[in-house]
Amino acid sequence: MVPYTIVGGLAIFGAIWVLVGAFQIVATDASEVMNAVTYGGAFLTSYPIALYGRDIGLFLTFVLPLAFVNWQPSLFV
Repeated sequence: MVPYTIVGGLAIFGAIWVLVGAFQIVATDASEVMNAVTYGGAFLTSYPIALYGRDIGLFLTFVLPLAFVNWQPSLFV
């Protein structure tokens, strides 16, 4: 299961980078949004998602799927 979680986490972060990069092409001066989502997301996933509360946990699970990088796989394992 661990190799699948590593590959899945890489795919999720890669997809987020591509989506935010595409948004940066369309929007004007959106480099700070890209930094906030990508590097801020990496910082958010360094702590357990339950630490942030239910609403932010749901946001990080279903809207911006960063919880699937480390939190949900660690709950499964």
